[in-house]
Amino acid sequence: MIQLKNINRVKALNNFCLVKISNLGFDGKLKLPGTEIEVDTTFSPEKHVELIGQVVRIPDRLTYQYRSRPGFPVNSMPWRTRIEIEKGDMVYIDYLEVLSALGSFFSPMVNNNETSRFIITPAHDLYVFAHYSRIYAKLGEKGLKPINGNVILDATRSGIHRIKTSRGWDQFSKVLYTGNPVIKYIHNKNAKDAIVEPGDWVMVRKYHQILLEHDLYKKQDTLMSVVQGRDIIAKRNDI
Repeated sequence: MIQLKNINRVKALNNFCLVKISNLGFDGKLKLPGTEIEVDTTFSPEKHVELIGQVVRIPDRLTYQYRSRPGFPVNSMPWRTRIEIEKGDMVYIDYLEVLSALGSFFSPMVNNNETSRFIITPAHDLYVFAHYSRIYAKLGEKGLKPINGNVILDATRSGIHRIKTSRGWDQFSKVLYTGNPVIKYIHNKNAKDAIVEPGDWVMVRKYHQILLEHDLYKKQDTLMSVVQGRDIIAKRNDI
C-alpha cells in the first residue's frame, strides 16, 4: 500500500493502467425488512469486489515480448492491440485482476503485501493498477464498448438458444456489444478473432465465458457475459 497526497505524481508503466475504483463493492451486509444479515465475503470473492472504475492514467504505449528468454517480462501484452481507453473513461476490469491488485486489503487471507498494486490517498480514495489486457470494456453514451478483442453476450434465458443436432445440444448466445478485433496474438499466431455483430447468435468454447457482473452489486439491467473473439467457434443468423 502506498499513500500519496497527490495522485497526479503517479505514472503508469509496463502496460498497467491506474484506475480509481468506484467504491469498495459489497460491504458484507444484506439489509432485509426489520433485520440485517452478515455475509462471509471470503466465499466466492468475485461476487463481492467492485469491477468498475475510472481511468486515471494509461501507459504511453503497450509493450510486447515475442520470444521467451531469461528475464521474460511477465507484464508483456499477450496480443497486439491499440490503446482504446483514455483518462476519464469508466471501465470494467476482470475480477481476478482487481483481487490480485487489492491483495490483503480485500482479503485478510493474503499475507504478501509485496504483490499488492493499490494506492490509498489521505482522502481515502482507492486506486488500483490494472493490466491493460485485463480490462474488458468501457462505458460510453451508446452502452458498452468491448476492448482487447472481447465480445459481450446476453446471459439471460432469452439470450441463450439451444439447438438439437446429431451430436447433442448446441448452445448459442446472442451478441450484444462488439469491439475491434486484436491485431495479432503474440504466442498463438494462428488465432484470430471471429468477426460478429450485435444480434448474431454465436457458439463459444466451453468454460470461456465470464459473467460481467454478479447479482449482489450489478449495475446493468441485463445479465451479460464476456468472451474473447478467438473463443467464438461458430455463428448463426437464422435463430
